Amino acid sequence: MQNSVIRTTYEKSIVMNDVQSLLNHLYDTEKVTALQLLKEHVGEFSYEYLTNSLASKGITYININPISIKTYLEDIQHELANLNEVRMTLAISPDDELLNNIHQWLLKNVAPNVIINLRIDRSILGGAIVSINGHYHNGSINKKLATYFSNKRDSLNEHRKIEELFIPKEITDE
Repeated sequence: MQNSVIRTTYEKSIVMNDVQSLLNHLYDTEKVTALQLLKEHVGEFSYEYLTNSLASKGITYININPISIKTYLEDIQHELANLNEVRMTLAISPDDELLNNIHQWLLKNVAPNVIINLRIDRSILGGAIVSINGHYHNGSINKKLATYFSNKRDSLNEHRKIEELFIPKEITDE
């Protein structure tokens, strides 16, 4: 993955698991640098995320003691635990570009610390179903089609005579 920003709950779980692995192996050896620890115990996405995070906090890789690393990792765990989740259902699996665009829009318009709890449901046909902080919006094509045809059915039924609904046409013609 080329992105060092956590955009989804899946990415969050990857980093959380890797951070826990780092904490579990923190005291395995006497002398360890943060870079060695990262290279040995985390995947590519977590490595990129954590190295960028270290750099943004001005932390160098050389000669960091285990207590400093532990404090840093616990801070990361706390930050990740406090991310706001937006539940989103899409009909397709988004590529990185679409996921980045959605995430950037959410960061700008919803909250600065938001991630996407993504679900794929092909039955919605297109659009999205979104739930944010107890607010729900169904913008799926399936919902729009259902509403359209329901309205059409209702308008057609308004013009029918009520007896046509219950009595076959052959009987009323005699």
